[in-house]
Amino acid sequence: MEKPVVELTFTEEMKGFLSFGADNFQTGFKEGKDANRYFMFHSEITIEDVFKFDKTPSLASPMKGWIESDLFGGKVPYEKADFNLYVDTDNPKHKFMKYRIHFKNKISGEDMTLFGFKDIKDDPLFDIWEDTTTLFTRIYKGITDREDDVDVIAKGIVKIYMLDFLKQLTTFRVKGSDPVTNLEAFADFNKMFLGTLYDVYTPKLLVAE
Repeated sequence: MEKPVVELTFTEEMKGFLSFGADNFQTGFKEGKDANRYFMFHSEITIEDVFKFDKTPSLASPMKGWIESDLFGGKVPYEKADFNLYVDTDNPKHKFMKYRIHFKNKISGEDMTLFGFKDIKDDPLFDIWEDTTTLFTRIYKGITDREDDVDVIAKGIVKIYMLDFLKQLTTFRVKGSDPVTNLEAFADFNKMFLGTLYDVYTPKLLVAE
């Protein structure tokens, strides 16, 4: 029997620094911080069909929200945005979380694209928190699907900080036709989310225990 559609929404807020013309993400963050080139974005992410998503967590989920930075004229709403939770690579212990946001530069009126990724992999250090909260960020002029350094105008790093993460945990909402099914969907989502992290970081988790 096909399970009913259950929608899951939650909010996420990430903050950091960017710099125009930076050679790499770390330099963009450092130079942006030194020059107070603050950048943040606030998203409401919607997983439109939880049971379907749990089987294919790389599916794009729409986001709405805003970016905020003096680099682009202050607070600017998204034109269009989406999020991919777990994107596979050739290595089962290496995945990406991807973000793509289209917005307008209030200063120039130009269309802009933010592409960011979280690098989820089993490094020598126990870094699950760092991996899942750090977004390596590129900004492009125009609307693009690029994920490389060609035509990048700014780079940097934005992060989820602990207080924002705790706030995020209170924002999860499920919406469907039946309360019991809603709870089942939420439990399945958490099992998939945490289970994937366990699969990636298993050696570190066992050592940490």
